[in-house]
Amino acid sequence: MKKFAKDEIAILLIDDNEKNLKDFHYILKNNGFYIVKANGGWEGMHALEVEEFHVMMVSMELRDMRGIEVSLLTRESFDKGELPILMYGDNFGNSDIDEAKESGANCVIHVSQVNDIIKRLKKLHELSEKYKAIKKEKSQKESA
Repeated sequence: MKKFAKDEIAILLIDDNEKNLKDFHYILKNNGFYIVKANGGWEGMHALEVEEFHVMMVSMELRDMRGIEVSLLTRESFDKGELPILMYGDNFGNSDIDEAKESGANCVIHVSQVNDIIKRLKKLHELSEKYKAIKKEKSQKESA
């Protein structure tokens, strides 16, 4: 398990489209993110078992399972504050967005909105760190 640097935001990128994996890896890495690529939902689920991430970024359209299913499986072990999920796609409507959010995705965004994706990943990380700090403080108070 490779450990990310303290100042890096660790992203689990789940997609089965090689072009998306390559493009997002390049863009995100050049913006200071530490990226682990998973080729499909099951590979992503395995990655969660062996490595720690700040944010998950998952395609809505996977061949082995839908992004919705990845989100549902992830929420069995991590809540929205612990591991935020940014779901993306290029062909979805309002009902897909509603279903994604109901499955546990924190936000849904169009794949072409790269600048917004970068901003949202940073914001999700920031919110997650605040959530974890509050949870830790609460736990310390309860054990005192």
